[in-house]
Formats: sequence, C-alpha cells, structure tokens
Amino acid sequence: MQYFNPEHDGALAANVGREGNYTPPHAARQLRTDMGWMMGLRSTGFPACAPQPTLVDDADYAHKAFARAKASMTRAGIKCRHKPLFVDSRTLQQVDIDSIEPWGWDSAMVKRLTAMGIPREIMPSDEKLAEIRQLSGRATAVAMLPRLQMEGTTGLSVCCTSIEEVESYLAEHKRIVVKAPWSSTGRGLRFIDEGQMDTHLTGWTRNVIARQGYVVAEPRYRCLQDFGMEFWITPDAVSYLGLSIFSTQTGAYTGNLLATERRKHEMLTCHIHPRLLLDLRRRLTDELWHTFGGRYTGPLGVDMMIVAESGQIAVHPCVEINVRHTMGHIAIALSPTDDDIIRRMSIDYDGGGYKLRIRK
Repeated sequence: MQYFNPEHDGALAANVGREGNYTPPHAARQLRTDMGWMMGLRSTGFPACAPQPTLVDDADYAHKAFARAKASMTRAGIKCRHKPLFVDSRTLQQVDIDSIEPWGWDSAMVKRLTAMGIPREIMPSDEKLAEIRQLSGRATAVAMLPRLQMEGTTGLSVCCTSIEEVESYLAEHKRIVVKAPWSSTGRGLRFIDEGQMDTHLTGWTRNVIARQGYVVAEPRYRCLQDFGMEFWITPDAVSYLGLSIFSTQTGAYTGNLLATERRKHEMLTCHIHPRLLLDLRRRLTDELWHTFGGRYTGPLGVDMMIVAESGQIAVHPCVEINVRHTMGHIAIALSPTDDDIIRRMSIDYDGGGYKLRIRK
C-alpha cells in the first residue's frame, strides 16, 4: 500500500521519537488531503511497478481528482498505464495489506497508520526509524560531498555547532546559506550576506543549534540549473531511476520538467560534458551503497545544481539527499516516450486547494 505523507520532513524536524506526537501545520494536512492520490501515479508510469492500493484521506475525492489529472495528462501527451485503487479509513479493511510504502518513514506517520488498524509489524522498528531520521539529516550530504568531487565539480559545506562558527564562515565566504538539519522544503533555509547577521538571524541560528544540534553552512552559488538523480535502494543494490530537472524559488520547490531521459540529458549537457554526468552517476551509486546499504531500503533522491563560479561552469554534486520519495520520482513516472513532448509539472494552490498542473 502507498501513502502520501507530505508532513514527513516536518515530523523529522520535530523529532517526536517513538511516541509520534506531532500535529502537522494546516498547509501540510491540506496538501495530504488534496494530493494524497498522487502516489498512485507511480504505478501509472513505472511498468515494473505493480499497481497497489493508495491510502488517502477521502477515496471519493481521490478518484475524482485522479480523473481530472488523467484528462489533463492525456491532453498533454502523458500516458497513464494503470488505474490506481484508492482506499480510505472507511474501506481500508477491504484490502489485504502486507507492506506500506509511504512518501517517507517517520514516527508520526507510523503512529497515524497504526491508529487506523494497519499492523505495526509491517513497519520499521523504532530503532530503524531513528536510524532513518539520522540518515535524513543534512550532515549525511555534508559528509558525502567531498567524496563526490572530481574534475568539473565544485561545492563546499560544513556543519556548525555554534553561532561563532557560522559567523566565521560568513566572514570567509561573504554570502552563505544556513540550513537546519531537518526542515520542510524551503522553510529551514536562511540566505545571509556579510553584514546582515542581525539579532533575528542570530536568534534563529542559535535556536536551531539548540534544538537540532547543528546547522549546515554553505557558500551561495550562482545556480544555472537545479537537477537531481533519483534512485531506489534495495537490500542488494542501488538502482538508478533517472534524471530530475526541477525549479526552485528561495529554496522551495516550484515544479518539475516532464521529458524523456534523452531530452533531459541533452538539456544538462548543454552546460557540462556528458561524461561528467555518467561519472557522477557511477560515483554516487557507489557512495550511496556505502552510506545506505543495509541501513535503508526505498526511494532516495540526490539534488544537484549546475553553477557558474569564477567564470567557470561546474556541477555541485550533492546539495541535498532526500531519504524519501521526491517529486522527481513522480516526474520520472510521468515521463513521455516522445522526445518532442516537453511539459512542466507543478503543484499549485489556487485558494481552494492544491492541484496538479501540467503545462507546455
């Protein structure tokens, strides 16, 4: 069974432990209600992914929302291979559940699903949930970044455990990004220029360090293109799924490109050598297995960016590691088979709720 829990990153930041006592903000709850059906898109796009039930807040709404999205996708030239099955708390007992595949694993989600009658034994143990949270912290990306460096790449990142370390890093690099170890998309970032470390930013940084143990500081780069590589980790291997080309605004996700792998590859290699993408994919596959093998199974995405630095173009190979599903996984599932079809996918709020949009 699949389940969309977009409050996942917030639950990790709250660090609720095995009690799972976390109340998501209203926006996250509405996103789960409005877009819970979206997990069903995975089996429409991956031929090897057998259709499975998708747990939603309201099955009737999910079926209608999917029908609208399917019509929009058809008009855009995107094919749906399967018809998802949606269930909610009223119909949950009518399906056999032998596994759960959420957007991301956390204690709050486990508590919620257990309260709905789903067997606790088919979910990760409390110890495994704690390990997944630890792996999801930004310190994992900080540790991996130096091991991904090669000709054609760039990128610095450091964990700071005091405000003095952050101020020293700012004095050295002049323009930096400070990140909370665990945070919802775009919410745990602060962009700071030299001379702008005021009492508000100092207080925010101190509070994050007090609650989460550290912050991550990085130089600010001139980003030419955000992209990522999406993977699936099994007990035996790390499988590469494809490229994700996406857009952000002040660190928050705004949309994904829907295109064939060939076209996405061409778009990126307008800036960088094709060999670099292949070498990064191979190195990253090895490093992901070294870090996650035997410790985590499921979806994972690594965010990167093409940057302009000192008159040169390079790849920052590890901006974030998302130990969960990403919108890149959804975008790959919906990739067209025709090189001439290029679309943009986004989730927009129209005042009445969240909607999936696919545009030219």
